[in-house]
Amino acid sequence: MATEMNKTYNPSEIEDRLYKKWMDKKYFHAEVDRSKKPFTIVMPPPNITGQLHMGHALDNTLQDILIRWRRMQGYCALWLPGTDHASIATEAKIVEAMRKEGVTKEEIGREAFLERAWDWKRQYGGRIVEQLKKLGYSAYAYHDHTYTFYDRNESHPNLGYIYKGLGNGLDVKATWPESDVEMIDLSTADYMGKEPFHAYYMTVSGHLEYNFYGNMMAAKNRELVEDLPYSDAARAYLACNIELDRALELLLERLEEAGVAENTVIALTADHYPYGLTLEQQSELAGHELDERFEMYRNACIIYKKGMQPETVERPCSSLDLLPTLSNLFGLEFDSRLYMGQDVFSDAEPLIVFSDHSWLTERGCYYAPTGEYTSFDGTELPEEEIDRINILRARLLAMERAIQGLSRRPDLALVDGNRSEGITVPCRTVVKGDRKSASIAAASILAKVSRDRYMGEMAAVYPVYGFERHKGYPTQLHYQRLRQYGPCPIHRRTFLKKL
Repeated sequence: MATEMNKTYNPSEIEDRLYKKWMDKKYFHAEVDRSKKPFTIVMPPPNITGQLHMGHALDNTLQDILIRWRRMQGYCALWLPGTDHASIATEAKIVEAMRKEGVTKEEIGREAFLERAWDWKRQYGGRIVEQLKKLGYSAYAYHDHTYTFYDRNESHPNLGYIYKGLGNGLDVKATWPESDVEMIDLSTADYMGKEPFHAYYMTVSGHLEYNFYGNMMAAKNRELVEDLPYSDAARAYLACNIELDRALELLLERLEEAGVAENTVIALTADHYPYGLTLEQQSELAGHELDERFEMYRNACIIYKKGMQPETVERPCSSLDLLPTLSNLFGLEFDSRLYMGQDVFSDAEPLIVFSDHSWLTERGCYYAPTGEYTSFDGTELPEEEIDRINILRARLLAMERAIQGLSRRPDLALVDGNRSEGITVPCRTVVKGDRKSASIAAASILAKVSRDRYMGEMAAVYPVYGFERHKGYPTQLHYQRLRQYGPCPIHRRTFLKKL
């Protein structure tokens, strides 16, 4: 008897059944073939800002084509995923949804907003993970502390990882802190032999408190630091971090045993300075008195592969530089305008910006709370350059805030200039854009109207300067009032030098 075919395709009747069959038969399992040249695509698929749409489909389709093409050419090919937590973009989506309800973040408060964020993640984040699973991805993440710490049981599955922590598949002994050695020992069998792989470890052995009676890892390794000429807290800090050293030693041994040490890259970095130590104790380990404005935040990043030619980068870098650096080392194409950091091996002058708007370059550092610039090489940075950097950071921050304040998030932002770091939507920079783009020209007119309005407001606050007439430009009237009354808080230092 003939079966009538449905007039429309119902994917839920087909895809879930087939996908279960594929999973049961381990069709997504990858085997290493050392006789073939490897080819991988590591990509950041969509975050929790909404469901997959046609743009994601196009992006994934192109990558799928490349993977299939390389496999047909005889490569050992793997398509490896990840997702992006995208907190700022997610917040914008939630705020947009709340606006339709007629409420704001300020009205409902922090706790209620966080609950809405988790509801959004449960609705969209989990859905995207399930959609991506059907494309056959796997990656591993481990944390040797309580698996719910910082809600990682929520965030890391959304990032695309198979996530294990204490109480969720990683059976390390529950101490404080836990052992990084145990975490490595219990986890490497998950992915060794399934190359290429990606494993993300969040270690905890080196954490505070730094003493020998409340820190199990410090107590475990105490005898190794007993003779060091430091205080108890400094020696305890070193003792508990020996556990991380031993964990890395074990990881390297496992890579050697699996025969993949020469094909594995390890990136190691800290997420904060040892705030469990006082400034005096940190200075003790440094061998000199630390500058708490900048030097206290100095740390190290190690990128290692067996057989590599060692190279030390001495110039200022930040954790934001890690992703573009690794992307270039792996030969991955990316749009540098979408990254806030830069390749640490590039010729571009480094610029490290701190949360209080202080900044650091190879030539010196600027401490924003006092407006003080300190030169590293004895040459003074021109005040015009200090103003230029501060104005640039302020301009980029203002652009991002303006985007966040829009009722509808744009698909593309046009930037009049050549810098767009920190802007969280796709950007296109246009030098002298008001001459080349009608949109930028129109925005420039609106900006000048807003500036003139602001100058009128400042005229009411500082009435003697005539801001309502000269709009901040260096006219004779403006200079005359400056010479007569001196500067007010909104005047730049370089502006004053022209007097």
